[in-house]
Amino acid sequence: MDPEEPLTLSRGAGRVIRLEVAYDGAPYSGWQVQPSQRVATVQGALQDAVAKVTGRRAEVVGSGRTDAGVHAVCQTAAFRTDSSIPPERMAAALNTYLPPSIRVLRSRLEEDGFHPIRDAIKKRYRYLLSDGHPADPLLAGRVWTVLRRLDLDRMIQAARHIPGTRDFAAFQSAGSPRVSTVRTIFDLTVTPLDWPRIDRTPFLPLHRRIIAIEVEADGFLYNMVRSIAGTLAAFAQGRAGFENPDDMAAVIASRDRARAGATAPPHGLYLLGALYPGDTL
Repeated sequence: MDPEEPLTLSRGAGRVIRLEVAYDGAPYSGWQVQPSQRVATVQGALQDAVAKVTGRRAEVVGSGRTDAGVHAVCQTAAFRTDSSIPPERMAAALNTYLPPSIRVLRSRLEEDGFHPIRDAIKKRYRYLLSDGHPADPLLAGRVWTVLRRLDLDRMIQAARHIPGTRDFAAFQSAGSPRVSTVRTIFDLTVTPLDWPRIDRTPFLPLHRRIIAIEVEADGFLYNMVRSIAGTLAAFAQGRAGFENPDDMAAVIASRDRARAGATAPPHGLYLLGALYPGDTL
């Protein structure tokens, strides 16, 4: 191989290094490098850091190609390198050259042939939304604040119809068609989260509540979690066409994107992580 040619996971000398990466998606145009545009991406920042640390460019492959504004608590990534740097020290070395909005949490040696997308058994996402008003500036860019009150019980009732192996075409946005729209959702939870409350102040009683929607599946369609979040919000608000939470079953069965709710904005979405053979929870 030409020493100037970038190393890829599929070919080349050296070892495969697995990374666990957290990032704030707000400053970036998503995970994937966009060669035709001069825009900052998470993948691009990581590849630049790898080149500075190892002296050679390499493709950094992630478990999910998160969209612009989407965050990651733990994105699994991997790259191939012929560097002699110990794998467990690679995280600290890369962080030296990464912006504060991207941190490599851990690094380790992985088996040759490992692929973060192909080998993932399941992935888990969290979507955060709030109906607090006025909107909390500390949550800006982190949580979707909706304008109408959310009924948590209605949201939970609608969510019960989602888990299982089903055709989830109703939750797929246009733009990235798949051969099959059947996926298995292993777990879906709707949980209120604690948030610092300031309603004890005598002059400023405010409502503050964050709701977390977590979805774990063997794979996801384009904008699937954001579409689920938008549909659950519509049922929680009792919007027209979403008055009965049990109608969620009919929405899924329709396979019609127009029957589901709006796609929730990207800034409330977090990739929590992916599970691989041999991993322990």
